[in-house]
Amino acid sequence: MREAVPHLKRIIQFCLQTGCRRQEVLGLEFRDLDFETETITIRPEINKSGRRDIIPMNGAVKKLLLEQVKRYKGKTEYLFPYEDETTGEVRGLKDVKRAWVNACRRANITGLQFRDLRRTYASRLHEKGIDPLLIQRLLRHSSFRISEQVYIQSSMRMMKEAVEKLNDNSDSGDVRVTWNKNKKKLNYVKLPFSAN
Repeated sequence: MREAVPHLKRIIQFCLQTGCRRQEVLGLEFRDLDFETETITIRPEINKSGRRDIIPMNGAVKKLLLEQVKRYKGKTEYLFPYEDETTGEVRGLKDVKRAWVNACRRANITGLQFRDLRRTYASRLHEKGIDPLLIQRLLRHSSFRISEQVYIQSSMRMMKEAVEKLNDNSDSGDVRVTWNKNKKKLNYVKLPFSAN
C-alpha cells in the first residue's frame, strides 16, 4: 500500500474495511453517507446486484470518510475522486486500473487483483470468528455458497494451523484409541507413558 498514490491508498483502506467492489467505490457520492446512523448506501445504479444496499461503517471507515468530506465536499460529488497534484483539479474517477497496476509494479507484486481486497475483507472477518451467514450479509451475496468460495483459502489455512497443533510434541505420553460400539464414537485415552 506504500507504493500506491494517495487517492488509491484511501480507496484500498476503504475496501479493506467495507468489502465494497471497485465500481461501488468509484460511484459513491457524499449523499450516500449517513454519519448519524453510521451507514453507507450502495445505490442500485452502482451495485452489481442492481438493488439498494446499506452497509455499516466502523470507526476507521468513519474517520476516513470524514477526512474525505473535509477534503473534497464542494469540489465534487464523488467520495473518492482523483486530484491532480500539479493543477489541483478534482474530478471523478472512471477507473483505478492504471494506478493499481503501477502500485503493484512498484511494490514488485504480481497477480494481485483489485477484487482481492474484497476477498481479504471476507477472510479477515472469517478469521475473527464472524458467523459465515453474517459475512454473507456483509458481502451482500445472494447465496452462502458464493461467500464460502470467497474465504475458503483462509479457512484452509486455519484448518492447517489447527492440525499442526496436534503435531507439537507437547504430549508426554501416547494416546490409545478405542471404538465405543454403544455410543458409536471413538474414545481417546491419554497414556502417561509410551505404549511402545
